Amino acid sequence: MKNIITCLLATIGLTTACAQHNYSDTNVQGFAELVADTNVVVLDVRTASEFAEGHLERAINVDYYQSDFVEKAKATLPLDKTIAVYCRSGRRSAGAAGKLGDDGYKLVNLKGGIIAWKEANMPIMIMSAMAVQAQTSPMAKKEMADIRKQYAEAKREMEGLDKLECDGFPPNKTVFSSNYNEAGTGPTKEVITYYHRVAYDEGAEMSFHRPFFITRKFNVAAREFYQEFLYDKAGNLKFFFEKNPDGETRFYYCSDDVYDIINGAMSMDCAFANRLSSELMDAFYIIRNRNWD
Repeated sequence: MKNIITCLLATIGLTTACAQHNYSDTNVQGFAELVADTNVVVLDVRTASEFAEGHLERAINVDYYQSDFVEKAKATLPLDKTIAVYCRSGRRSAGAAGKLGDDGYKLVNLKGGIIAWKEANMPIMIMSAMAVQAQTSPMAKKEMADIRKQYAEAKREMEGLDKLECDGFPPNKTVFSSNYNEAGTGPTKEVITYYHRVAYDEGAEMSFHRPFFITRKFNVAAREFYQEFLYDKAGNLKFFFEKNPDGETRFYYCSDDVYDIINGAMSMDCAFANRLSSELMDAFYIIRNRNWD
């Protein structure tokens, strides 16, 4: 009997050793710290309808239940970056991590899934019906993914410009700060930061500065607002983000339509955001590219 028990224990030990994961698990706190890094890719392996009901910021949706899951994931995910993967409870994401881990991906799985995430009162994004529709449109889905990639690249470029400024070199960065009294709200402080590149106008045969990213911070009474505007190389608005005390708003300006992701209440629609963007660009061109002749 003793020998049987010993053999059983050895067998259990062997099974445990053989079941080593080719990915790692982490809790909500560890996952939150991980996805705060914009170089980390966030992967949601739930269905499209589950994704629309609420998902993590920057998440890419690839349905684990689809027969071509691995092929779609490999076509979407970069092999040289860490993938933070989650699902509803952690089971599908563990299966997905195991499959992709076999192909050389480095994955971190959220234990407890989005259920644990919500129980910890962590933020989620909710998609509008239009944005849900975009998930079924290959063109819109690709454009939104390209915009997210452009956003990450712009953020890295901005970090480089900020470092140049800290090192004493003049970067392509212009900051306007103003203090004023707004009727009905009292003292207001507004800071607008332009990150720009040198472009060339072939018609005028002259170079000029064109913003690729604008940030705007201001208050309305005691309420703090923060906005971001991302532009393509031609100066067209591609993405708008606002964080206010009541929630967060994201607008993706694609070729066929504007898709929004709202968390809480928004303070403006996509048309107003576009108009505000044009006004900020006009102000920059007047001041930064002024002609002294």
